[in-house]
Amino acid sequence: MISLDFETYCDIDIRKVGLDAYTAHPSFEVMMMAYRLDDGPLSHWQAHLGPFPEEARERLLDPAEEKWAFNAAFERRSLVAGLGIQTPVEGWHCAMALAYMRGFTGGLAAVGEQMLLPMDKQKQKTGAKLIRKFCMPQRITRNQPHRRRDWNTDPDDWELFCEYNKTDVFAEEAVRNPLLNYPTPDDEWSFYTLDQRINDRGMPFDRVFAANVSRMSEYRREELLDQMRSLTGLKNPNSQSELLRWLREQGYPFEDIRENTVKRALALDLPPVCTEVLGLRQWSGKTATKKAATALLSAGQDDRIRHMYKFAGASRTGRFSGSLVQPQNLQRTPKFLDPEKSSERLDTVTDLIRNGEYEIFPLLVEEPMAVFGGTMRGMFRARPGHMLHICDYSSIEAVGLAWASRCSACWMSSGQAATSTAISGCRFTTKPTRTSPAPSGKYVNPHVLAAATGLGRARCWKTAVRQGF
Repeated sequence: MISLDFETYCDIDIRKVGLDAYTAHPSFEVMMMAYRLDDGPLSHWQAHLGPFPEEARERLLDPAEEKWAFNAAFERRSLVAGLGIQTPVEGWHCAMALAYMRGFTGGLAAVGEQMLLPMDKQKQKTGAKLIRKFCMPQRITRNQPHRRRDWNTDPDDWELFCEYNKTDVFAEEAVRNPLLNYPTPDDEWSFYTLDQRINDRGMPFDRVFAANVSRMSEYRREELLDQMRSLTGLKNPNSQSELLRWLREQGYPFEDIRENTVKRALALDLPPVCTEVLGLRQWSGKTATKKAATALLSAGQDDRIRHMYKFAGASRTGRFSGSLVQPQNLQRTPKFLDPEKSSERLDTVTDLIRNGEYEIFPLLVEEPMAVFGGTMRGMFRARPGHMLHICDYSSIEAVGLAWASRCSACWMSSGQAATSTAISGCRFTTKPTRTSPAPSGKYVNPHVLAAATGLGRARCWKTAVRQGF
C-alpha cells in the first residue's frame, strides 16, 4: 500500500477550469509529495531537490498495489500530466469516496470535523494561506515583486508548507483507517474504477456550438434588459433591489423576485405592465446557458470535457454528483423541440446555433432564450464518423427502489418500468390508477427518491404541497 498527497502549482484556478484543463496547462507542475509505504515512516520528496523516488514509482506503476489519496483523481492525474508516470487506474482507492460512502460530506477538513477526530489528526487550517502563497500566481505590487513565490523567496514559509504537506497524509489516514473497519464490497471499488475510466475518457464537445449559444444568449439577455429599461425607466433593471422597488410600486405583493416567487406572482391579477416586466425578468434571469461558458473553460485541447462526475458525491445517498458543466441537470428540451416526436425541428435549431444565425430565431420561436437553454445537450456531439449513443432505463431509480424496499404502492407484479411512477403519482393525487393519469415523473420521482433515502416525512410533504399535490 502507498498513501500519498501532492502539492502543485498552476497559473489557472482548478475551481474554475476543472482537473483536466488544470493539469494540461503549460504552467502546471508537481512541487512536492508526502508519502508512506505500507506502515513505514513518512517520506517527503521535493521536485527541485532531486528525481522522483524510485520506490514510490514502482508502487504507483503496479496495478495490484493499493494506492490511497483523498480525492485520488487529482494525484493520479498529476502523476500522468505533471510527472509522466503512467499509473494504471486499477488499484487506486479514494479516501474521499470512502468517506462519502459512509455519509460524510465536504473536503478533508470537513470530514475530519464530522468524524470528531482529535485536532492533531485533522487537516491544518493554516494550509489555506500557504496554498494561496505557493500554489497560484501572485499579484505584483510595489512591495511584492514576485509573480511566483517559492523556497527562494520565502524559505521559512516553505518549510511550513512542507510540514503541511506531510500532515495531510496523516489527516487522510486518520479518516481512512477507522472507515476501513466497516467492510466495503469489492464491487464498490470496481464501480469506482469504472467511474474513473468514464471521467478520464470524457465526453466529445462541440466548441463552436458552445461559443455561439453563449454569445447568442448574452445578446438576447441584453435585448430583454433593454425592453425592461423602456418599460420601467430604470437604468439597471438587472439590479434586484431597483427592480423590486419598482414592482412594489406597481402592486407586486411579495418581498423578493426569486424564480418561484415570480411564478406565483404571474398567476395573480397584476397590472399588465407589471406582468410583462415579470415575464421579461424570468427570461433574462435564465442561467442554463452559463454551462456553455463553463464548458469552454474546462474542455481539453482535444475537445473533450472530463471529470464531470464525482463518485458517491451526493450527500447520504451514495449516488454520483456532478461538477463543472453538471450534465445530470441540463435543462429539459422544450416540448416543441422534443426529438421523440420529431428530430427534424431540433436538428434545424441546433444547426442554426452552430452556424451562428441568431437573426432567424425571432421568426421561429416566441422566445429565443427557451431554445438556447433547452438545446444545451447539443454541446455534446460525436466526432465525424462516430455515433453518440444515448442509453437509459425508464424510471430505473424509482423501479429499483420499489423492488428493493418491496413497496407495493410503487410496484406491480407485471414489473413494467412505467408502473412505478404511475402508481406513485396516483398515491400523491389520491386518485385511482385506472381513472386518472398520473403526474409526470418530473414531479413524482423526487418524492420517491426522498422517501427511499430518508429525507423524512415532513420535508417530503412540504415539497409535495409546494408543487400542488
